[in-house]
Amino acid sequence: MESLNVFHLPTLGLIVLVILGLVIGRCINVIINFIPTNLYADMKSECLAFLEIEDPSDATQREQIPVPRSISSCPNCHYFYRWTEKIPLLSYLFLLGKCSKCRANLSIRVPVVELLSVVLLIGLVIVYGLNLKALLIFLFSFSLLIVTCIDLEHQLVPDSIVLPILWLGLIISTYDVFVSPKDAIIGAAIGYLLFWLLGYLYQIVRKAEGLGLGDAKLLAMISAWQGYELLPLTIAIAFIMLGIVSVTLLHFRGLSDKKMLIPFSPMLSIAGFVTFFWGETIFNYLLSY
Repeated sequence: MESLNVFHLPTLGLIVLVILGLVIGRCINVIINFIPTNLYADMKSECLAFLEIEDPSDATQREQIPVPRSISSCPNCHYFYRWTEKIPLLSYLFLLGKCSKCRANLSIRVPVVELLSVVLLIGLVIVYGLNLKALLIFLFSFSLLIVTCIDLEHQLVPDSIVLPILWLGLIISTYDVFVSPKDAIIGAAIGYLLFWLLGYLYQIVRKAEGLGLGDAKLLAMISAWQGYELLPLTIAIAFIMLGIVSVTLLHFRGLSDKKMLIPFSPMLSIAGFVTFFWGETIFNYLLSY
């Protein structure tokens, strides 16, 4: 498929893509806020039900933040933003990253996700055009972005994102969109079992949890989309990134923090994204030596 050049896109088309990317980014931020909130509410309800304790905060309703309000109000003072303060990306810049009422710092994640959404959407349209394949890559890429943000903030890898995208990868493999069914199934199975085994062995040796099952499911999801051949490269890139981050944090924080928890799914997500688009190029380059 012939690639487009960003300068060949009509001005109106480019503006539409920017606006659409910002809107998608705002929706992704809502999802990033909603999933952990909903998960914590479910966990609380299940624990209270198991202990047969009535919820003291609300005996009849679940304690849950409304979805639209989660990024439309200040997390510090709960001030509900005016519509002029909810414009994607621009509002954060105009407010200088602070609440207009209490002047508390706002999360930098919101504008970063919106900006990444614009860049990724335009990039996909330039490379793949507007078709079903681009839509599938779009879903895969943004699922990695959502998982990364949630794990960085909450140390959670949500099944509600990983499992549907895993199954979608297996289903589309039957049409040989990206890989064959054989490559997708073997990749997903090896990816999950490998990390499950590593986590199990780590727990036996260190008496503490290292790799969680969330990381295993995420690697299975990534491998279902790109097959088993790129699995070693994905793992290698992820562990190299983990090593760099660990050494950097130890250098700045000191040896007293050597037991600190470092989310691994962001490294896996970035490695999976890199190998999905450039894995074969990197692999062939390494084999040439």
